[in-house]
Amino acid sequence: MIIEIALVTGVVAAAGALTAALRRRKRPPRATARNGANRGLRVGDVLLHQNSEVWLAGSVTLDEDGFALALFRCPGNPFAEWVAITDRTAKEIFFLKTNTALGDGGPADTIRVGELELRIARRGQATLALDGEELPQLGLRARYTVWRGISGQLALALDTDTNARLALAGERIDGSMLDLLPGGDIPRDV
Repeated sequence: MIIEIALVTGVVAAAGALTAALRRRKRPPRATARNGANRGLRVGDVLLHQNSEVWLAGSVTLDEDGFALALFRCPGNPFAEWVAITDRTAKEIFFLKTNTALGDGGPADTIRVGELELRIARRGQATLALDGEELPQLGLRARYTVWRGISGQLALALDTDTNARLALAGERIDGSMLDLLPGGDIPRDV
């Protein structure tokens, strides 16, 4: 009797392990912005967020003796006009919208966006690399300032050599809330 119970338990456990292995093999791993093999984001990619598609139509990459920041234009999206990444692997992804409240003055050490206070995180001068569609006329160089809040907020002021100004503010999006659909046939790493 004890041997029969042990045998049945062993068969049930083996069947469960086999079923789990087959399910894992049938279901390919999700390619999210957080677990997408550190590929970063590219023009043509689509981020899926809360039943919405965020198409990355064009990019503005700031280069200040190396990668400083990348912005992706997202036309017609209710969540984000722009997506920002602060490193090439897209460990942090921010959804941003135009914010005219950032003002035209010089970069302050702290700013208020709504009820939140943001502190300066980085400022500098960068060369701009533009790629893709739906981008404003920005020029080749820019002064920029980045502010951060303690709860994942980010604001950016970009003043270009053509006197264009891009003022954006928004929040960090948890990578578990995003799925990445790689786009385009030509890899365009940012």
